[in-house]
Amino acid sequence: MSEICSRCGEEVRYGTRGDVTGYLHREDKDHLPGFGRLWTAEDSARHQAELDRLRVRPVGEVEDGVQKIEFYTTRRVGLKGEAAKAYDAEHAPEAKALPPVEVWGHTVAPDDPLVPQGARLIAELVSGVTRVTPKGKSSKSPKHPPMAPGWELRRLTHARGPYVGSSGECLSISDTIVVGARGPEVDGARRIAVASWRDGAFDFGYTGVIKGGALETTIANSNALKAWIKDTP
Repeated sequence: MSEICSRCGEEVRYGTRGDVTGYLHREDKDHLPGFGRLWTAEDSARHQAELDRLRVRPVGEVEDGVQKIEFYTTRRVGLKGEAAKAYDAEHAPEAKALPPVEVWGHTVAPDDPLVPQGARLIAELVSGVTRVTPKGKSSKSPKHPPMAPGWELRRLTHARGPYVGSSGECLSISDTIVVGARGPEVDGARRIAVASWRDGAFDFGYTGVIKGGALETTIANSNALKAWIKDTP
């Protein structure tokens, strides 16, 4: 049975030559047969870049329907003591002056003009408030029992201020709407849903389950959030 040496591209076969048994070239070479793909300098560069790529993960428990997050790199997670201090000193973000916050976070109603349609639909879904539009005119009906029984709106807030990039720079002055909802407890597990809209466009969202003090989250878009709420057991 023949194979191809990944180092020179020539055929090698399994056999015995002298006192050596194994895969051998047809003629003596200055290297042993190699298989697979050789690891190149480009491969190493990509690997190192992945170790330093900024990532995000949830931290702690959900409070008032909001999940805190932290940024990290794979290389930093494995460091401790002096090595961790040296890494932090070398990769400390450059301090940048940011514009002041124009509007601090405050509670808004689902029908507030600043609330995008996707955020409004989720808020109305869990709070039981519905909207009717007879002959093109918008109005709000009286409050009804929640359309998603057991769910409650824990947060619907608006803020306006600098939108900061991963390196600490101000990317824009943006309006941010955050929705946080909590579902009923079923078999010791409680569903949650959190999402954010920036300048009217969906930014990010998470669905999650709190059970036994532990939280598991999944990234979700606006449609997935609504499906998660409606499909509650």
